[in-house]
Amino acid sequence: MRRPFSIPVMAINYTTDEAFMMAYQYTALIRKNPETDYWVDCPDLPGCIASGKSIEEAKAQFADAIHFHLVGVKDQKKGYSLPIPRSRKQVLAEEEDEYLEAYTVTVDEPFMTQ
Repeated sequence: MRRPFSIPVMAINYTTDEAFMMAYQYTALIRKNPETDYWVDCPDLPGCIASGKSIEEAKAQFADAIHFHLVGVKDQKKGYSLPIPRSRKQVLAEEEDEYLEAYTVTVDEPFMTQ
């Protein structure tokens, strides 16, 4: 009996054939301090952050923030590859700062190439 196998994907490189479609799932964290609005960040996408008066608003703002963050980085760094996302379990185990909620954000090639 043959066993299934998988080939690990190291990164999405946007200088290659874009007909090959992939998506990465990142763990985003919702945070709040008593003196601040809610904010969302993604530990695997450093520098990408958004805030809002409610959790829903912060999540909506974060969707836009990811787009502008990744497009900006891609424009600055030719041949940019998305960082490989860690598992949700690993992100949460390594997170030292408090957070209210964790959720998954999907980033795919068409999102980056628009």
